Amino acid sequence: MEQAPYITLDQCQAAMAAMLEAARKKPEHPVAMAIVDDGGVLLAYQQMDRLRMFTRTHAIRKAYTAAVTGMNSGAHGEWMAERGLTVRELGGDLQLTPGFGGVVVRSSIHDPDDFHTNVMGGIGVGGYLSGKEDEELALIGLKAMNA
Repeated sequence: MEQAPYITLDQCQAAMAAMLEAARKKPEHPVAMAIVDDGGVLLAYQQMDRLRMFTRTHAIRKAYTAAVTGMNSGAHGEWMAERGLTVRELGGDLQLTPGFGGVVVRSSIHDPDDFHTNVMGGIGVGGYLSGKEDEELALIGLKAMNA
C-alpha cells in the first residue's frame, strides 16, 4: 500500500523561515503563522511579539479550514456565501472560518477539479488588516515549502 504524501519537518521550517522573514518587514503588524496536516492537526506555529489572542486562534483556524475543505479559506468562504450556507449547514465544525489567509498544501500530483485530491495540509496566517495580505504571506510559505 502506497503511503500518502505528507508535510515534512524541513518543509515546515522552510515555510516558517520565509514567512517570518517577510513578516518582519512590517513589524507594526504582528502576525501568527500556522501549519497543519491534512486532518487539521497543528504541525508548526510561530508568532511575532505583541500578538493578540484572537489572531493566534484565527491563523490556526485558517490553516485548518484550508486543510479539511481542500480549498483556500477565503475561497471556501466565498463558496459558502454564494450558496447562502453557514458553518452550521456544513456540519457545525466551529474550527472552520470564511476569512482569507489559509492556503491548501498539496502534493505535486493532484486533480485540479477535485478539492480533496492529495491534500497534505494547510498554512494559515492572521494579523494583517486585510485577509488578502494574510493570504499573500501564506503563499510565501507555500512557495518556500515547495522549493
